[in-house]
Amino acid sequence: MLLTACRIQEIAQAKASSIRDGVWYREASDVKNGEDHAIPLGAWGRALAVGGSEWVLPCENDPKKPQRYVWYKVRDRLIKRMTEASGGPVGHWKPHDLRRTVRSNTRRFGIGHLTAEAMLAHKLPAGVERIYDRHDPIDDLRRAYGAWEAHLAAIVREAGLGEVFGLPVPQEAEIAAAA
Repeated sequence: MLLTACRIQEIAQAKASSIRDGVWYREASDVKNGEDHAIPLGAWGRALAVGGSEWVLPCENDPKKPQRYVWYKVRDRLIKRMTEASGGPVGHWKPHDLRRTVRSNTRRFGIGHLTAEAMLAHKLPAGVERIYDRHDPIDDLRRAYGAWEAHLAAIVREAGLGEVFGLPVPQEAEIAAAA
C-alpha cells in the first residue's frame, strides 16, 4: 500500500495477470474513479508482486483466493510492536493514512500536482484542462513512484530491515544514482 498509494481493497484483489512488464495495469472497473490506471513498479514493487498464484497477495490457506484481510493482521501486529517499543499507546491510524503519507511527501521529491494526483488515481480537473491535456503520464509516474520507492528503501535499509521487507539488493546503477 505504501509503495503504490493504493487502497487496501485494490491491492487485496489485484490479479497477478494485471502486472505486465513491470507495470500494474488497473482496469476502470477496479478503480474507484472509474478510469484506467497504470502504476509503474520499481524493483521492490516488482519483487513483492512475484508469485505463483492468480493473485498478487494470495490467501495463506487457499492460494486460489485473494488475500482480503491481510491488512488487519499486519496493522494489529504493527500497533503491538510500536506500543512495546515506545512504552505507550500508539495513536489511532487507518489504512487510508498510508495514501495520505504518499501524497504529503510528493512535494518533497518535486512531483507536480497533477502527477501526485495521478499517483492516487484521483480524477484530473474537469473542464478545459481535461479536454486539452492528453499527455500520457506514464513516464512522469515512473519517475514519481521511483523517487518514492527509493525514499522508502533508504529508510528500510537504514533500519537494517531490507531482508525482512523483501527489499532487493540495489544494482550498481541505483547506487550510483543515489550517490
